[in-house]
Amino acid sequence: MAGNLSVESCGNVFAPESRKASSNYAVATDGRVGLYVDEGNRAWTSSNADNDNQAVTIEVANDQIGGDWHVGDVALARTIELCADICRRNNIPQLIYTGDASGSLTRHNMFAATACPGTYLQSKFPFIADEVNKRLASTQATTTTATSVSSQTVSTDTPTSQTAATQIYRVRKAPGDALSQLGAFGVLQNAIHAADGGKAAGYKVYDEGGRLVYDPGASELPVSVNTGNQDVDLTPFDGQAVASVAQMQVYIRKINPRAPDLAALYIEEGIAEGIRGDIAFAQACLETGNFVFGGDVKAEQYNYAGIGAVGGGAPGNSFASPQIGVRAQIQHLKAYVNKEPLRGDCVDPRFRYVERGVSPYVEWLGQRENPLGKGWATGGDYGPKILRILNAIIATEVAEEKATNAAADIIAEKTPEEITVDNALADGLITERDYWLGVLIGTIRPDPIYIKVVMDRAHDKLPENK
Repeated sequence: MAGNLSVESCGNVFAPESRKASSNYAVATDGRVGLYVDEGNRAWTSSNADNDNQAVTIEVANDQIGGDWHVGDVALARTIELCADICRRNNIPQLIYTGDASGSLTRHNMFAATACPGTYLQSKFPFIADEVNKRLASTQATTTTATSVSSQTVSTDTPTSQTAATQIYRVRKAPGDALSQLGAFGVLQNAIHAADGGKAAGYKVYDEGGRLVYDPGASELPVSVNTGNQDVDLTPFDGQAVASVAQMQVYIRKINPRAPDLAALYIEEGIAEGIRGDIAFAQACLETGNFVFGGDVKAEQYNYAGIGAVGGGAPGNSFASPQIGVRAQIQHLKAYVNKEPLRGDCVDPRFRYVERGVSPYVEWLGQRENPLGKGWATGGDYGPKILRILNAIIATEVAEEKATNAAADIIAEKTPEEITVDNALADGLITERDYWLGVLIGTIRPDPIYIKVVMDRAHDKLPENK
């Protein structure tokens, strides 16, 4: 790039026809990625028509002007991620750097008398190829194509006749309002970042079909995203739980009769932070082996999601009670799901380390399935495993007479506490009968966050607030 431009500034440089220069992508120092020319079209980048006609090119910003034209670590890391993404979508099994134009990873100065890409980035090309290939190691190639890097850029060369469809995310005020477009991005998170910046002006993210993908002013994300070749229904973490406390209880007791009774806590803690508690419970089943534990994390730690357990015998974090352990898991999920502030005091010691909002859907919780390459777990099929458990819980049949807990079973007729709880249920003030019955009869200590949630609901239902 021979400069430290933002993705917007770089696009403005390319915009005039008189410039006669462009690239498919640019990576800014802050890690944001801009898409200027669709991958299936030629960008004027490497001073070589043959190369440009088959290359997907990427400009990379310099955080140092002159000298070795240094590139920052964030920009370098995002360039590697972008190259891996391009390779996956175009079925490129391996990125090969030979140091000359015969390899599949090439530089601008291989095609023209130029100092581009600068001595620092040029020295990183073997490292870039190695890191990309690590990310591609688990990918099965279905076609043989070539890869290239050019014009201060790391880029992927694919014959245009074989280029796979690329999803473009457009930031506009309305799907058909091209004049309002802030930018078009190949990386969803960058489009979301741009839309967040234009929230006051009404900007949103739309896919190539004109369907809404992200609205910074909405409380919930759409549940369907176009992946470029097919529609995939995705499962958002936010919203009301689908599984009931009774279904969760019956499901886990059939598998592990000694499992702790945490179902009500998961539902109520989820409500407190706007995260589906049934999904968190399914994740806990996966992480703990249905609450058998047996790994580095022990049951007495009340750590139901392996928070801080990084392997090699590291036990991870411990929590003061089951309730705090559940709350920490819910808060840690929220860090991945959205950028909203916590409603209660933070008890998750690792909350601050999470890149916020990168996994709004269950399917994206694993890094291998996440389009940004980020997420909770590194192992494959992580989100789908959670969903399989969740679906089994939702499918669990619960007899009506068994849907109450022990506290309700010993009451032959309705007590004043039961009447109070049932009235609150009917009014929509609470969602979990067992939990609040336990609170009223003194077997469960109420949490201030839950009390605030109920009070807020009661306030909203007052006639003058409707």
